[in-house]
Amino acid sequence: MGQKVFIGSSENMTEAPPGWIWFKPVAGGLEIRELDGGVWTLKETVALVGEGGAHDLGGASHNADTLANLNTKVSDATLINTGDSRLSDARTPTAHKASHKGGGSDPIDVVGAANGLMSSADKTKLDGIDTGAKDDQTGAEIKTAYEAEANAYTDTKDTKLAGIATGADVTGSNAPQTHAASHLSAGGDAVKLDDLASPDDNTDLDFSTTKHGLTPKGTNTGKFLKDDGTWGTPSGGGGGSDVKCGSESVADGASQAVTFTTAFSSTPQVVACFGDNQAAVDIVEVGGVSTTGFTIYIKKGHGGGNHTHVVNWIATDAGDP
Repeated sequence: MGQKVFIGSSENMTEAPPGWIWFKPVAGGLEIRELDGGVWTLKETVALVGEGGAHDLGGASHNADTLANLNTKVSDATLINTGDSRLSDARTPTAHKASHKGGGSDPIDVVGAANGLMSSADKTKLDGIDTGAKDDQTGAEIKTAYEAEANAYTDTKDTKLAGIATGADVTGSNAPQTHAASHLSAGGDAVKLDDLASPDDNTDLDFSTTKHGLTPKGTNTGKFLKDDGTWGTPSGGGGGSDVKCGSESVADGASQAVTFTTAFSSTPQVVACFGDNQAAVDIVEVGGVSTTGFTIYIKKGHGGGNHTHVVNWIATDAGDP
């Protein structure tokens, strides 16, 4: 004969034959007991789990003395198969990103060297850092970056500064040190005479019988420079810059004024004559002689029409030979 099953809360079944099994409802589950020598010996305790946690079979909503009510309690629980995919860590979680943000129920913060989500304050700070910026630049890198700036103090400027004597006056108003020897012939900064600026109109540096110097300003009148630094007029026969000559076209019975390109320093003597073969009985004369010019006259000595003569002239203030 198989085992008999008894379900209920009474322990008055001590007279039952040996081998009976008793499912005794207790708080949160069942006790499995076996009748042995008139004593219900506890073999195992089974917990009942439902949607709201453990059920109390002796609760107000159930009748603990009926098998039907026990089945109802079991059906109230949500039984899950151990193969259900919802019990696997590999399943896709429901949307919950807000819980990981700052202020959420499960924020992912950066702690020490561990990875995490960046705070808005850190994001703002990072945005303010230049791309490629380093917090461990070497001295050479810092120097190179600085010298790329406008008006930076560079090695070239340092070398230039090192070459200036201590206390040196380098302003524009600073008078140069004695260095005349550098401008002399074979000096380090020799000055050529023709590289000097145009001189003033004075006699400060003119030569004389007592000192060397520069040539005095010319007179532009045909004089010569004497060894005492003065200008003189040559004596004796003509020749040189104190003699002038020319040719003019003059009609007979008319006159022609002549102006010297350069005036004489004194009134010259002037001689004129015909330069063609048409003179016949015409006469050439000069008059009105001055340092700046004279006039040629031709007296007509024949009848008939007028014709033009070529008249050559020469003037000099050299004096008598």
